[in-house]
Amino acid sequence: PIGEFPMRRFAKSVDVNLRAPFSLLQQALPMLRTAATENPAKGAKVIALASITGVYAEAGLAVYGATKAALMSLVETLNVEESGNGVSATALAPAFVDTDMSAWTHDKIPPESMIEVNDIVELVDALLRLSSRAVVPKIVVGRAGTDGYRA
Repeated sequence: PIGEFPMRRFAKSVDVNLRAPFSLLQQALPMLRTAATENPAKGAKVIALASITGVYAEAGLAVYGATKAALMSLVETLNVEESGNGVSATALAPAFVDTDMSAWTHDKIPPESMIEVNDIVELVDALLRLSSRAVVPKIVVGRAGTDGYRA
């Protein structure tokens, strides 16, 4: 919960979920621009793994969700700044995906009710096939059997 979240852990979450992707994107941007120039029909794509908690609040996941919301904002800003030059980005914001990272919640959400990894792979594949004229800022993926507004 927000009231009990350690500031050291907050800083680490910001570093991992926002600072590192920002730095990577900043350093990769010259290569992405070159790739987009060399293949104007396809352009260059960035896929960022965000979270549904960056779109819809979830108790106990405030910091994680806030960093993922910031990541989505970064993606949208990249699109404003660079999509006219063929560099675009999409933030994928899934609910719980059946990976080791989500094992901590198996007591409440069984793995068989989580999104399959291959579902996310299929979305990435489809995004990478789009032309440079199509910009998809974010895709929110809910879990079956829920209201779609929860991780």
